[in-house]
Amino acid sequence: MLTLDEILAATGARLSGTLPGHTRFEAVVTDSRALTPGCLFVCLRGERFDGHTFAEQALASGARAVLIAEDATPIAGPALVVPDTQRGYQQIARAYRRKLGPLVVGVTGSSGKTSTKEQIAAYLGLFGQVLKTEANHNNEIGVPQTLLRLAPADRVAVIEMGMRGPGEIAELTDIAEPDVGVITNIGTAHIGRLGSIEAIAQAKGELWRHLPEGGIAVVNLDDPRCVAQAEAWGGRQITFSLTDPAATVWADDVQPEGLGQVFTAYWKSNEKFDHPEGTTLRFGRAEVHLPFWGDHHRANALAAIAVGWALGVTPPKAFEIVPESLPGRVNTVSARGVTLIDDAYNANPDSMRAALKSFSELPARGRRFAVLGDMGELGEQAEEAHRELGAYAAGLGLDGLVAVGKLAIHYGTDCPDCLHFEEGDAACAYLLDRLKPGDRVLLKASRAARFETLMDYLQDALGDR
Repeated sequence: MLTLDEILAATGARLSGTLPGHTRFEAVVTDSRALTPGCLFVCLRGERFDGHTFAEQALASGARAVLIAEDATPIAGPALVVPDTQRGYQQIARAYRRKLGPLVVGVTGSSGKTSTKEQIAAYLGLFGQVLKTEANHNNEIGVPQTLLRLAPADRVAVIEMGMRGPGEIAELTDIAEPDVGVITNIGTAHIGRLGSIEAIAQAKGELWRHLPEGGIAVVNLDDPRCVAQAEAWGGRQITFSLTDPAATVWADDVQPEGLGQVFTAYWKSNEKFDHPEGTTLRFGRAEVHLPFWGDHHRANALAAIAVGWALGVTPPKAFEIVPESLPGRVNTVSARGVTLIDDAYNANPDSMRAALKSFSELPARGRRFAVLGDMGELGEQAEEAHRELGAYAAGLGLDGLVAVGKLAIHYGTDCPDCLHFEEGDAACAYLLDRLKPGDRVLLKASRAARFETLMDYLQDALGDR
């Protein structure tokens, strides 16, 4: 892992106690329940806990030293003293990232960043060992935690970067030092926190503005706000688009394939070269198979191919991108001939529209029912956003639209056929009275709505029939 001297150099810590400089720490741990012999225990502070409480226990349990804050109560035993332990933890993670030297891809965006991260990791995994962000470890603690899981065999690390306010993406970029930065899109998610779409764009654009020298931006050419942020940054760019051949990577000949899709991906070099018939660009193409239908999933795949292209990877002639299945992210279950699609890990107006559009387009043997819950973090725009989404859904030709939750009642303002239920159990009972083999049900809401309980309810009830 890292030696004491390496950690002291990375953090500027002061050593309290006696410990040789060549002492090697086998792990860096922040959870006292996960202590391992020979580790460095980092005493983090939170709103409801203070890791300093466990410092002496950590040493007694086999930690070689602890990282503590200057204002903490002194302890008996080897301690590395820093002004702020969270910052020290981040500096240690960055030092370890630099020591192992993998290629790093940073991913952020208003919607689809986790799905894109998964597609990038799955695609790059075709060519070598890849580390990726797990679960929702995409913040100031999760990013260093991910980097500290790096193994010498990891050729690439794909790091998701979440955001609650300005300055946070810049902080995460400075920790991870990505070689490639991807912004999936810039939309209205978190507008309740940042106040305007312009502020959101600036906050997301921090990824590109803080890339190390020589970093590459992977740019969604179909999103004007992404394009504007990339142009303002001015560094090297690789672009992707659903349809535009002006991009480095784009798609054509899209066809359904079961519940997924197959399409042709095209790519070209950004560098012109001499050709007997004049100056031209180097082109290539591949047949790509995805297990999900929809423009947004295809865009995520194109972003993954663009990242590979930025890292010097040439796609094979035909391949499949199969991301790891994650709870609440387009998980499909069949029960008694009814297909349940759980896409309720998170939701905002942009991701809702994308999910509804793809759900309405994919050919189905039976009827389509959408169950929509509250969208969070929309602030003063919450009521209007739900109303507009309901109006959008009304024009998609669905066979049933069910709304669940306090804010969800506004879906029905301009969608007279929308049925509202305050409780999920009542909505499930309504559906179960009507569902037949061949029907499909989409469940989509913000995480706080806990739609996983509805998914379990429907799956169990259909299975018992």
